[in-house]
Amino acid sequence: MSRANHLLRIEGDWDAEVNGGLLCVVGRFEPLYDDRQRLTQPLVRRNGTLQPASWDEALDLVAEHLRGAINDNLAALITTRTTNETMTQFRKLFRALGVKKLAAVGRLPLMMGEEGKLADLNEADFILLLGADLTKDHQVVGAFVRRAVDRGARLALVADEDNGLAPYAAWHVGFDGLGEMVRIGGQASRPVVVCGAGLPEKVKAALAPLTGKAAFIGLAQGANSRGAVAAGLPLGEEKDTNGAKVIYVLAEDDTLDISRDGTEFVVAQASYKGPLTERADVVLPAPILSLIHI
Repeated sequence: MSRANHLLRIEGDWDAEVNGGLLCVVGRFEPLYDDRQRLTQPLVRRNGTLQPASWDEALDLVAEHLRGAINDNLAALITTRTTNETMTQFRKLFRALGVKKLAAVGRLPLMMGEEGKLADLNEADFILLLGADLTKDHQVVGAFVRRAVDRGARLALVADEDNGLAPYAAWHVGFDGLGEMVRIGGQASRPVVVCGAGLPEKVKAALAPLTGKAAFIGLAQGANSRGAVAAGLPLGEEKDTNGAKVIYVLAEDDTLDISRDGTEFVVAQASYKGPLTERADVVLPAPILSLIHI
């Protein structure tokens, strides 16, 4: 809801099939209190400082440096907080320029068996959660888990560190106790496994006994990491630009940042000023069309 071109409130779509209208803190509240300075015109670095420039001047400078960089000297990075269409065109453009260091920032979870849905948590009698703190990330999934526990489901939390859902867990063990949690889950009628991103491959073998019985819900790192894969973009991290002489970063409203070690020229396409734009040689304003990770 907005008034006089000011955002007043964000509400979920209660008829939405995926999340039933639930929004995370980031999606519902942070846009109301975002005090970052909006970028509305191109900036070019002159004499060590970023100064306003025309679109023609900024784009000519970008084109000049992109033409001068070949093979491993050019890297392109894009946020996954953007649309499938944007990522598809981004890949096509930089593949046509011969860019080898091309990545979208994000990671997919370790997945196996039949992929589950959030609705599966409504019927679960046992939930095995590993590799994520759902009070910090994927808060909508955390709300579904807490609802399930309130209805009588038992939560097995596998984490070697503190976790915000520990008070809701019937078991809280380290990864050395994963095998026992899998055994208990195998005795449940409707088990659900919730996996975060970045889990080691050995976890897959430990979860194998639940394949075919449990629904597996994978939590990707990055709002639209699955969209990036569908668009043909490899997933990576900011460090994947290391060694490139020229770097193009499409960040939109994300807080991506890169190191300038060994880099001669950085282009930042972003919605707001921040650490990334302060290190850039050319800054191009970006529309706010990002996705919110639920």
